[in-house]
Amino acid sequence: MKKLLLLYPVIVAAVVAAIALSGASAAAPPAPVVLGFSKHSVGPDLYLGTVDGGGIVEMLILDRSYTDDAQFFSAIVRVNEEDKWFAARMWGSLEYATLETHLRGKVTDGNWLQGAKVLEEGELESFDPLTFTGTLTVQAKHGDD
Repeated sequence: MKKLLLLYPVIVAAVVAAIALSGASAAAPPAPVVLGFSKHSVGPDLYLGTVDGGGIVEMLILDRSYTDDAQFFSAIVRVNEEDKWFAARMWGSLEYATLETHLRGKVTDGNWLQGAKVLEEGELESFDPLTFTGTLTVQAKHGDD
């Protein structure tokens, strides 16, 4: 009985540590989905291209405004990858000084990553046709893949 009482603090510490570790891993957010892309203009306000892994990316520009330093716009971005797809409503800019795009948005439709936050960072690579390359980073909510 005395030996059991001496082991009691060790057992309690082990159980507390196991609970803490299992809770920490369960609370960790899923890793973001990062997709490299290349897309080019195929018509007024419409871009088509590919994402890493052979998927397709489409962008439809909805509206735009201009300042001396940048073009601001909203768009719908759709990504198809095998049997998964999502569409996101995005807002952002094309900075004239750097020729970089910076967009943020949220997945609104599809069977993949519903409700996830989306970040696009891109760069204008060519003017004829207008061609952009960059990354789409999609941060899924818990339980999404």
